Amino acid sequence: MHRILFTMATMFFFTSLVFAQGTETFANFPETGNQYKDGTFTGQDGSTWTYTQCRGDIQITNETPTLGRDRSPLAEIKSGTIAGGIGTLRFDYMQAFSTNVNLEIYVNNVLVGTVTSNGEQNVVKSSGDIQVNQVGDFTLRFAQPSGAGQVAIDNVTWTAYSIGTIDPEPSNHATDFVADSVSFDKVYLSWTGATGTQLPHKYLLLGKTGSATFPVVQDSFPIADDSDWSDGVAAVNVAHLDGKNTYAFTGLEQNTSYTFRIYPYTNSGADINYKTDGTIPEVSATTSEQNILAISELRMNFTNYQGNSVKVGGTVTAVNSGYGFFIQDAAAAWSGIYVYDPDQAGNVAMGDSVLLTGTADKYYELNQVKNLTELTVISSGNALPDPVTVTTGNFPQEQYESVLVTIREAQCTNPDLGYGEWEINDGSGPCRVDDLMFPFTPDSGATYTITGVGYHSFGNYKLEPRSDQDIHLVTDAPVITQLGLSSRVPFADQDFVDTVKVTGKNSITNVELRYRVNEGDMQSVTMITAGNDSTFTATIPASAYSDGNRVDYWVFAEDNQGKSTEGEHSYFFAGLTPILSLKQLDQNNAILYDGYYARTSGVATVANGVFDANHLSVYIQDEAYGGINVFRYDAASREITPGHSYTVVGQLGQYNGLIQITPDDAQTDITDNGEATLPDPFEINIATLLSGAESFEGLLIKINKVDTLFGGDAWPASGMNANMLITDDGGTNRLTLRIDKDTGIPDNAEPVWPQNIIGLFTQYDFDAPYDEGYQILPRSMDDFSDATAIDDEHAFLPVTLKLYSAYPNPFNPTTTLRFDMPADLAAGKIELAVYNSLGQKVKVLTRNASVGRNTVSWKGVNEQGNNVASGVYYAVLRAGHRQVVTKLLLIR
Repeated sequence: MHRILFTMATMFFFTSLVFAQGTETFANFPETGNQYKDGTFTGQDGSTWTYTQCRGDIQITNETPTLGRDRSPLAEIKSGTIAGGIGTLRFDYMQAFSTNVNLEIYVNNVLVGTVTSNGEQNVVKSSGDIQVNQVGDFTLRFAQPSGAGQVAIDNVTWTAYSIGTIDPEPSNHATDFVADSVSFDKVYLSWTGATGTQLPHKYLLLGKTGSATFPVVQDSFPIADDSDWSDGVAAVNVAHLDGKNTYAFTGLEQNTSYTFRIYPYTNSGADINYKTDGTIPEVSATTSEQNILAISELRMNFTNYQGNSVKVGGTVTAVNSGYGFFIQDAAAAWSGIYVYDPDQAGNVAMGDSVLLTGTADKYYELNQVKNLTELTVISSGNALPDPVTVTTGNFPQEQYESVLVTIREAQCTNPDLGYGEWEINDGSGPCRVDDLMFPFTPDSGATYTITGVGYHSFGNYKLEPRSDQDIHLVTDAPVITQLGLSSRVPFADQDFVDTVKVTGKNSITNVELRYRVNEGDMQSVTMITAGNDSTFTATIPASAYSDGNRVDYWVFAEDNQGKSTEGEHSYFFAGLTPILSLKQLDQNNAILYDGYYARTSGVATVANGVFDANHLSVYIQDEAYGGINVFRYDAASREITPGHSYTVVGQLGQYNGLIQITPDDAQTDITDNGEATLPDPFEINIATLLSGAESFEGLLIKINKVDTLFGGDAWPASGMNANMLITDDGGTNRLTLRIDKDTGIPDNAEPVWPQNIIGLFTQYDFDAPYDEGYQILPRSMDDFSDATAIDDEHAFLPVTLKLYSAYPNPFNPTTTLRFDMPADLAAGKIELAVYNSLGQKVKVLTRNASVGRNTVSWKGVNEQGNNVASGVYYAVLRAGHRQVVTKLLLIR
């Protein structure tokens, strides 16, 4: 009986120390296709396994997960929590494609082993027993490091955790330790696994360069993985396999000598037991110099280089701003490659000769070089390779991807394929034209000759023109090509010179530069040849225009057969133009002069970078209370100093209702005139502000006693934007308080409301009519101040009657008037009215006033509510026997 009890107790004791074994054959893995996907499934252990960027069409025993290479995020497959412990781990794996395997295995997110392959595509290998000995619950994770080749895994098994097993050191060292192959950045090592009574659990591989010394290897002191060569030493721990073992050290320096050692060991942690006696296997290797590949060699054998570092050179043929660029080293098929590197795209230009090193990769089906480690601009201004002439039917092939090509006399067969794409056909088959670098609206049925680089995206090959110079209309009539202007915006005393190229199938007999000033009668100047028979030039004399005049100009050409062409119209405001004259609107609040070039001046009210960390976005305003946004994409480096006066030359436009002027070049088209006076914010209440909102857009304003309302965003957390809702009259009138994360305001605690707020008055309205979406944008926490019990605007008592200049002025359609009313006149008869130039009363604005400052708006209407005509008007303020007058100019 005692013996039976002892046996039962012993069984219970060992049952509590020995945990179940496990298996995972991925029978429940749901993916079967060749697309890399993310998801979950229930493992055979009952836990939820998670996979990231894995496909399911490759077999070992059956279809099984294949981890992708250089996916984003990096591929991995991970178990849920598995009960019990783990002793040893083993699994099968297979190199799926040409790139070598370098798979990492983690238990409880601690690296326990690495398995590799070397040119063994489609060969099923075993990991061998990976010694873990982890007590308690655990997780398994198989993870792809950057650059590792696609790998399929299957038949994962693990043994029970064994308590108290400490093995002696391995019986023998590994043998046949050699460098199988060496490249400019990799050394592939191999060895035959140690044999004997006690096999190793793992191997410690050490590497060093130059005069660096190997670390001391001794029992009880494990050496962790270290891939950082900055101190001249690296280390890695890999699992023992019977027979041939392999490992590749990657990311090495070219033309550098390396020495490697290998130590077998058993156990882990403080129990680690290295074999350090006898002769330690050692091997040396020197990396080669990286060869410059011909781009055609890379492109035609891309799978051999995919995932590896490559060095190529060529001439930049196109720049995809903000993303990458195209290079080409010969005027032939297969000779171009796309370089994806947003950080470097702004550092090269067409015609640059470059030498670069990066990783060969595919983005979907587009061949590219990415993750540049070297970029050298050898020279600039070089001639581009001659475009390869192809037909539309032959173009959609991989050989023309990233190659500069020309397609001649192809008809537009579909002007809108969607997403900025259109179709052409020269009779040999269709070809897509895309807007990656240059948007263009073709005419259906028109014939074009187009030059551009080949590209591939969303399953289609596409021709990518770079500018309007790449698209030429083919016609019997004369073809006009713009060559240059003396200035986008001439000064009022400066002639305007236009130079064009005119070609045609017939003789050109007449070329004219035609123009109108302020929509007046058309004028014409005969263009004369300049340099050769096809180049023509003409001058619009400065006497034809003055400051602020609108000039519409175009070129007319005629041949000896009577066929003629009228070129596109272009527009500018001559000389220097006040901001308000540029901001005239139609009935939908859309800018009338969209696309016009202009020169205007104002004082900067905010520094660049405050509202946008990546682009130029500032505001200037002038003395006539005209304000405008100055915007330029990718010009964050342009310094703008608040309080300085600037003159800006640029093109007028509108973005979600906000009127902007965009310089072609933020450095050369913006002139710093030096220090001026920073405008005081214009104090106004929300009701008045919204009654004439377009007149105030772009101005620095101040709203007093502002409180927040329900319905808007809460005060933003650090790094976040917010659209809060504010009011200054208890909710009757409301405005959006836009807090931009780039201002740093969200990094501060929310102030105690109510607050006085200073900021730029802007707009964000998606659709016409642009009469909503108005916002105030504070620049920093300094634009917030606690509201006092006494309204600042009325904190003084005027002693004289005063009528201030209207703002804006000129205006369309609304202007605002401010006046001071002294106490001795406030109780008497008061009237503020608008009169025309004939002295006729047009509109009474108010017959009431309080002591202090008063604000009234006029919307350009008469007493019947009808719009009055453009012209000069007078605001007349009468109080008692006193009268003051200010002039108004309405421009519709």
